[in-house]
Amino acid sequence: MKKIFSAILILTIISVLPAFVHGQQNNPSRCFIQISPTNISAGGQFTITVTGEDSDGIYGLAVQYFDGSQWKWTPYQKCNKITNCTKRWKEWGKEGTTYTFYGGICSYNSEGGYEINPDGTCGSSCGPASITIPSNQEEDKVGGRLWLGTNTIVKTGEPIQLNILAGDKQGVKKVKVWYHGNWHVQYCNGGVSCQKSWTFSESTPGTYTYYGYVYGTKLDGDLEGAST
Repeated sequence: MKKIFSAILILTIISVLPAFVHGQQNNPSRCFIQISPTNISAGGQFTITVTGEDSDGIYGLAVQYFDGSQWKWTPYQKCNKITNCTKRWKEWGKEGTTYTFYGGICSYNSEGGYEINPDGTCGSSCGPASITIPSNQEEDKVGGRLWLGTNTIVKTGEPIQLNILAGDKQGVKKVKVWYHGNWHVQYCNGGVSCQKSWTFSESTPGTYTYYGYVYGTKLDGDLEGAST
């Protein structure tokens, strides 16, 4: 995942408290996280909302995100010791990306100090909340055409040219044709189109049927195929 929250990282620096640990809920504070809207398109904006509750008062709320190499916390947004606090962060969605976030709450205890857990962390965390931004690119199905480059009536031993053309915006992988009881394959360079030819002859009089098959690439990189 690419680095996110470049805007959040330049907020005013506040005092640093111990980091959160996912799932630490052994204290009175409670935390909730949600993302809205959840059906945006690439480049659209979404909001991460974290709500905290603690009868002794809340120091602040934060969001944890993955920057592409490690998990990081945003600076706290302070809650000024109120017992119910909601804070929001905004982000723009990048095409074809899944974002996952955790929320964190750091609260006060009944003595006025920070609510410190036995492991030294402050408060508790909640989540995850995730959103996937779909790709704007439409899937282009691979297609192809098979045709004879010679007359449809030939004599035994005369050359027959069989041509195939394939197209796919995501890239053509290979093409193949059926004659003489076997598939014959030629590979393509991954371009948006690929044309190949085979030349052969038939030694016995008769009516023959030839087949073609083309292979392209899906948006996710998997192979797809279609007959001609």
